[in-house]
Amino acid sequence: MAKKTSNIIALAGKKRSGKSTASKHVMALLEKDGLKAIRLGFADPIKSEVAKIFGTYKEADKATLRPVYQSVAESMKIMHGRDVWLKQLAEAWNHYQNHGYNALVIDDMRFAYEQAWVSGLGGQVWKIVRETGLKDDHISETQIGAIKADHLIVNNGSEEDFLVGVTNTYYIK
Repeated sequence: MAKKTSNIIALAGKKRSGKSTASKHVMALLEKDGLKAIRLGFADPIKSEVAKIFGTYKEADKATLRPVYQSVAESMKIMHGRDVWLKQLAEAWNHYQNHGYNALVIDDMRFAYEQAWVSGLGGQVWKIVRETGLKDDHISETQIGAIKADHLIVNNGSEEDFLVGVTNTYYIK
């Protein structure tokens, strides 16, 4: 497993809540503080596999491909255990740590066992809450409520207000 570090920030939240936007901002804050940061996601290997069929990932295709990602993710969990994606992220993080990276931002936390892993490494979990009006009964959306967050960020205003909330959370972490 990965080495213990407090420079791990994992972002949890339902789809379209602002996790990617927050991730980019947190990466900039970490780098501004002199840390060598990397963004990884539990779904990165899923997107890589799906890209072999559908082509390189594009944000514009996210809604169309989401059911494919979800199906691949859950099928692999059935075949190889629920922590198959966690193990791959941990392996990638170990690799990056061995190459000088000392901060990690995970931008797609969706399950309590992922939260337990991050917390066990001394990392923090920030949950982003946003009223999108979107309905999705997939387990990757319904299990987010079970995640115990260190900080809660509400994203119901402007992007500028949201990023102020992310910045404030970063400095109180």
